[in-house]
Amino acid sequence: MLNRPFADSEAPLTLENTPMQLAVGILFGKETDREARLVLQGLPAYEHENLETNIRDVLGDFIQIPGKILDRRPISKTQILTECRLSLQQIRQDIAPEIIEKIFTDYYGEFFVETWLAFPLGLLDGKTPVKAAKESQYTIPLLAAIQTIEERIPEEVRNDVVQKLRSRLGLPTQDTITVSESSDEDPLAVLDAYPVWRWHRFDVSKLSIDVLAGGLQIVVGMREMRAVIRFAEELLTRPMDSMPFPSRIMAFEALITTAQAKGKFEEALLWVERAKNESAAQGIPDAAWCLHEIMLRLMQGDTETAYDVVQYVATKYQDDATVMNALQELFIRIGMLNPDGTPSAALAQAQVEQRTENQKLWTPGSSAPTGSATSSTTPSKLWVPD
Repeated sequence: MLNRPFADSEAPLTLENTPMQLAVGILFGKETDREARLVLQGLPAYEHENLETNIRDVLGDFIQIPGKILDRRPISKTQILTECRLSLQQIRQDIAPEIIEKIFTDYYGEFFVETWLAFPLGLLDGKTPVKAAKESQYTIPLLAAIQTIEERIPEEVRNDVVQKLRSRLGLPTQDTITVSESSDEDPLAVLDAYPVWRWHRFDVSKLSIDVLAGGLQIVVGMREMRAVIRFAEELLTRPMDSMPFPSRIMAFEALITTAQAKGKFEEALLWVERAKNESAAQGIPDAAWCLHEIMLRLMQGDTETAYDVVQYVATKYQDDATVMNALQELFIRIGMLNPDGTPSAALAQAQVEQRTENQKLWTPGSSAPTGSATSSTTPSKLWVPD
């Protein structure tokens, strides 16, 4: 229980450098009739002491740990195994993303598969999956267990892990599903015959534009990312004049967002560039794609290119209030501006640090960094809208 009145606070509580993965929820007094509290889930007993130490380092005397267990719930061995537990202290910013990706891939593709196959499971009457696979009565429980695993592990390793488990156990592999479109008045009725988590297996080349576009909307809402990628990419293989352009915009947005979420910034930028070119061919403004590019460049650490895109947007769309508001909202989202449009404390600190390093950073009302090659009348490398 947090011994502190959070009734007027809306800022989330963040615990950094805790050597475990936790699900954290905070209830604020002004939104509920309960006192503010910190809820920790999935906490093994051996981590209690480390957790208490780390929370006290953050909150000091504002925290009281009752020392009693309010509730116990069983946790399956499969659930434990599907959570690749990396210490946050071991993941440093200087570790290349591809190394982290390899760690996760190796864990799920090798350690998880071998360990789970040798685990006695209650679902299988105490038998291991390998032994249970020899008896036909366990075929359905095994398939159900693998489907549970499929829903729990990261998107990027799902197909490989599921196919490997099925192959090792002699179970049917997941083949491509060929969908036959019907004459139903609703073109999306053809999709209703299958649960949404199987849609990524569709032979999407057989689907019409209407089904692809409607299905994409559904899988985006359901966050079935494998299906999102298949539907969106297939839409963009069709001729541009074969569909309303908003369908292509939806596909580009889905692919850019998905690639960005996976840290694949170069891939996302390729989609941005293609979206710009197609928009230009249709005579449609490219502002939305430019905003995507600004964010992606900043996430890459490429501030020079981000500055160029900001300047382009600010010049081309300076009379478009919608675009300029969107640009300002972007700067608010990345912490450079406060919601009222004033420079944030983080931006002010960054200005001080970058002046010291003789880097070019300019905001409305500020002068050029001392000692820089930029004159007091020439704006430098980062512009923030009024």
